[in-house]
Amino acid sequence: MEQNTIALEPFVYKPIVINNKVKDDISEFSATDFKMTGIKCGCSGKIYRNKYTFQHQHLMTIKHIEWRNSFDMEPGPEKSCEYCSSLEQQVKAQKIMIGAVDQRNFVLQQKVEELNKTIADLTTEIIELKENASQFDEHLANETRELNDLREKNDRIQKAAQTFMSEFEHVSNS
Repeated sequence: MEQNTIALEPFVYKPIVINNKVKDDISEFSATDFKMTGIKCGCSGKIYRNKYTFQHQHLMTIKHIEWRNSFDMEPGPEKSCEYCSSLEQQVKAQKIMIGAVDQRNFVLQQKVEELNKTIADLTTEIIELKENASQFDEHLANETRELNDLREKNDRIQKAAQTFMSEFEHVSNS
């Protein structure tokens, strides 16, 4: 069986600017984003997989605070354009991966539908075979009963014939 493995790139975290102040804001990332792809912080390059650990522990570290505050002194446009370009490349790569996953998913859904139809057909066939077996067993039981009845009748006729022959011989000899 063919296996396709897609590794999603973690999202890159960057603080935002509000009223000319650099602040941490992770509202754009869901807990699922953290779990599925991870969030990579620029202060350390480390990937975090728990939203609440990132928010309540990592964002409070001295290293992160110093990194966040360094954005006040760095020229914004060059950093921002570099950051956007990186994000655009990531988005493009992820769209390609999502397209491949969607295509594979479609193929697998088609196979599932085919297998479900096969299962339904086989289930119908099994029901028919069980009914045939049941009717055959019923017929066989009737035939067996009829055969036993005929054997009993034959035994009675043979006994009657023997009795008759015996009486006939007895009458002939007298």
